[in-house]
Amino acid sequence: MDFFIGVHLFSSLPAIFLGAYVLARKKGDRLHKALGKTWAGLILLACLSSIAIRDAEGNFTIIHLLTLWTFICIVIALFAIRRKRIRLHRGFMIGTYIGLVVAGVFAVALPGRYLYQLLIG
Repeated sequence: MDFFIGVHLFSSLPAIFLGAYVLARKKGDRLHKALGKTWAGLILLACLSSIAIRDAEGNFTIIHLLTLWTFICIVIALFAIRRKRIRLHRGFMIGTYIGLVVAGVFAVALPGRYLYQLLIG
């Protein structure tokens, strides 16, 4: 497995489960903040690793637009919470989580993708 695909996979998979837990539990306490920072770190690591993952010819793909959008969303969410704009923070975090889950589904369901080949063949 390519190093960057491994980093991407091992940051994205825990982020799916951790994100669901953070979204489902009480908000605003110390644990929420600590887990939220961990989740944001995993998402940022997934974004950074995806930049190094290219198509067979070494080019960026349309999926890389999702990387850019995710990075922008996380930055906005972090700035929003620092300014106590809770609704804006919540919206961008929920949207980012939904995007993560949708990207995961496509990674497994689309023929030609690494996970599809690995799991389905």
